[in-house]
Amino acid sequence: MSKKTKNDNQLVVPAEQDLASTGAAADSAGSDEKLQALPRLLRYAILSNRDESFAVERLVAEITALAPGRPLTLAWAKGTPPLGIALAADLDHLAVTIDAPELRSLADCVRMLSLTMSDLSQAADDHLRVGKALVQACCQLPEHFECELAADVEAFAAGWAALPAASAFNRLHGNGAADNAVAVGRKLARWRVYARGTHQFQLQACVRIWR
Repeated sequence: MSKKTKNDNQLVVPAEQDLASTGAAADSAGSDEKLQALPRLLRYAILSNRDESFAVERLVAEITALAPGRPLTLAWAKGTPPLGIALAADLDHLAVTIDAPELRSLADCVRMLSLTMSDLSQAADDHLRVGKALVQACCQLPEHFECELAADVEAFAAGWAALPAASAFNRLHGNGAADNAVAVGRKLARWRVYARGTHQFQLQACVRIWR
C-alpha cells in the first residue's frame, strides 16, 4: 500500500467533513469563471476579501480531499489563527512525505489566511514565503486578463509585500494580514492609476484633435 493511500484512509471527523462539504458547495455554486482561472493562491487572496466567500471552508475542502483527517485542519478552521502556521508546516512536511507538491500551495494559502498584523515580525519567514509565492503566481497571469480582477490581484500582492512597513499606521480592516493587504495595495496604486487614467485621457484628446 502506498504512502498516499495510507494517508487517504485517515479518519475524517464529522465536523471536518461538514466544513469540507460547505466549502465544496461554495465552490460548486461559484459562477465566476475568471476567478476560478486564477492560480490557487491568488484565488484565495481575492476570496479572503469578499463577504460570504467561505474562503476557509473552501480551503478545508481542498485540504480534506488531499490530506484528510489532519487534526490541525479542524482546529485551525474553528477559528484559531495561530494554529495556521503549524498546519502549514504540517502540510509542507506531508507534501514531501507522500510526494504531493500541490500541498505546498495549500500550505501557503493557509499561511495567507492565518497571518495577522501582529505576526509580521515573529512569523517574518512565513510572510516572506507567501510574498514570494504571490509574485510567482502573478507572473502566471495571461497577458490579456480581466483588467479589474488583475488590478485587485496586483493590489493584494503589492500590499502584502508592504505590510511590515505599513503595519504601524494601517489598521483599516482588523488585524488580519490578508484583510489589510488590499487596503495598503490600493493606497500604493492610487497615483499610478490616476496617472494612467490621465495619460489615456490626454492620448484620446490628441487623437480627437488630429482627426
